[in-house]
Amino acid sequence: MASLKRISNSPYWIACFRKANGKSTCRSTKIEATEKKYQQAYNIAVAFEEAYRATQVIGHAGKVLAEIAKEISSGSDSLRAIEFSNEWYSNASRTLSKGTVAVYRTPTTRWVDWLAAEGLSESHIGQITRQHIVAFRNHCADTWGPGPSTSAVGVVRQILESAVLGGTLQTNVANKIDKIADEENDFEREPFTPDDLQALWQAADDKLEWRTMLMLGLYTGQRLVDLARLRWSSIDLEAGEIRIKTGKTQRRQTNLIPTPLANWLQAIQPKDLDPEELVSPSFEGTRGTTLSKMFLKIMSKAEISPRIVRTAGRDRKTKSFHSLRHTLPSMLARQGAAPKTIQEIVGHSSASTTAHYTHAERDQIEQALAGLHDPFST
Repeated sequence: MASLKRISNSPYWIACFRKANGKSTCRSTKIEATEKKYQQAYNIAVAFEEAYRATQVIGHAGKVLAEIAKEISSGSDSLRAIEFSNEWYSNASRTLSKGTVAVYRTPTTRWVDWLAAEGLSESHIGQITRQHIVAFRNHCADTWGPGPSTSAVGVVRQILESAVLGGTLQTNVANKIDKIADEENDFEREPFTPDDLQALWQAADDKLEWRTMLMLGLYTGQRLVDLARLRWSSIDLEAGEIRIKTGKTQRRQTNLIPTPLANWLQAIQPKDLDPEELVSPSFEGTRGTTLSKMFLKIMSKAEISPRIVRTAGRDRKTKSFHSLRHTLPSMLARQGAAPKTIQEIVGHSSASTTAHYTHAERDQIEQALAGLHDPFST
């Protein structure tokens, strides 16, 4: 039976109810905790409970939550799926790089146009179901191809995730939507071989910061532009962790630091350390495309010639800086690390996930990383 309570650190009524599995849970109603608004908050608490208990009925939870959203917002248009999506894109254009915003523009427009064409102009964001996302994916694949359909679903996933983070939705129905198969344009980066790594290291013999990029790229799998912006304040050698906020998705991620990388960072760390100083200060202000071209020159000096694959109407190199991300799993597999452990290491878990590893899980990850030899050493 749903109930309400007050807590000292919240100005709102708190709804308490039981999920379908019998476990008790509490959630803010976002309704001011006054006697005058008790009944409104209680109705929302009951709706929360019904939504949880009806999760086996497709679309019911979304309908209930949409009604809650409408009641809280007093009919505000901002919670309609189209307006919410446009507002999300508007906010992205203010907070993300121009390149990323350009990538998001077309998928967002296609999503909004599709909602209108499907008669969903008046639908609240909570009424969007998994079936809607699948139908949108199929529409994009049939109209523009598998690649654009994957990008479009990815953008919708981010739109709905912002609704979850804002408390408007309970769950993101766009999560774990299967991609459309695209065998003709399948493309995957090739990992660097041990000989490649040695050649890259030697090619960067007069470029300390590029050797640092090689170490960081191999052991974190992060994008070159994000590593170029890494500051010492994000590196905790004592805890053995590097915290990175990605420029493309704005996700905060944490990577454990293996011994070879820890030794390198300790060796290059300035004696009079300014925590806000860049790890690679000469890269400050350098654009991502410029950094990529600089790395291609190092590859050329190392005599590494990647294959060229034509995919989605353009030529792409099978080896680039991002190939370092694919190299670490190969190294871990060769030394016998379990597939699940490899996935945990290269999966770029968030800081909160890392913090919730069990002792056994963290021990397995640390043991796998500790067994790595330094592929750059001679």
